[in-house]
Amino acid sequence: MAKQTPTAEKTKEPKQKGNLKRYFGFIKGYWILTLMTPVMVFVDVVIGLQLVKIMGNLVDYIYLADTPDFSMHTLHMKLLEMLGFCLLTLIVGYISSRCSSIATMGFGANMRSALFNKIQDLSFENIDKIKVGSLITRMISDTSRIQSLFSNIIVIFIKGPFTLIMALKYALDISRTMSRIFYAAIPAIALILVVLGKKAVPLFKEMLKRTDDFNGTLRGNINGIRVVKSFVREEYEKTRFQKIIDLVADANIRAQTLVIFISPFIMIVMYACSIFTMLYGSNVIISDKFAGVTDGLTIGQLTAFVP
Repeated sequence: MAKQTPTAEKTKEPKQKGNLKRYFGFIKGYWILTLMTPVMVFVDVVIGLQLVKIMGNLVDYIYLADTPDFSMHTLHMKLLEMLGFCLLTLIVGYISSRCSSIATMGFGANMRSALFNKIQDLSFENIDKIKVGSLITRMISDTSRIQSLFSNIIVIFIKGPFTLIMALKYALDISRTMSRIFYAAIPAIALILVVLGKKAVPLFKEMLKRTDDFNGTLRGNINGIRVVKSFVREEYEKTRFQKIIDLVADANIRAQTLVIFISPFIMIVMYACSIFTMLYGSNVIISDKFAGVTDGLTIGQLTAFVP
């Protein structure tokens, strides 16, 4: 009987573990600044909402200008208080921006250094499989995008929930009835982000693929410029390069066009909330005034409540 040759076992690719921990490793040396940024962002949100509250109280106090309870000294003190909070939010914003900028730049530097060292350690087999254009994109474009994402995470993605929670608490303190507008606005904004985000992901993947092809073609043309000239292929290469540029531009335009719709849709929701709040709040104030209610909704509270 003929000996059966043992079948080659299929090599399983090792599962990648701890990818998130790798990104945490890039924060090495910048942990303090990274943690200080959300703290300063939270303080900035609290001060900003306090400014809105002070402005509402100021409007109500100015409304009492023709009554004996009004005093110019008190008005000046309230204005100085508002000015002090403005200066404080300026200082806190500067500290937050400086911390986030240094932490983001350090994160990007560590990531690029680790990626460059990893490329240097690649085997010849991997180097032959991976396109040079793809490596260029990973080193330049992708690292910049991840760096931008890191900056957004420690600032915008943290500031948004903080602002939402604190603003909702403040709105509930003013008027629970008008606060119901949040129950419609928040799901509407979330739905817009989810729908447009799902449609944008494949477009951005295509954009990255086109960018890889562009970098590879550009590198090949530069390295082989003598060969192109020797065989008089300038016009052919120009035409081919123009087609690749058009594909990259088309992919970028389609991806960015979808993303820019996010802001207008959110603004439409916010303006609709503002209109509804003004209509409902003004009716409540007028009704309370005719009914002789003195502890109802005030003009200052309505001014502070408007998004």
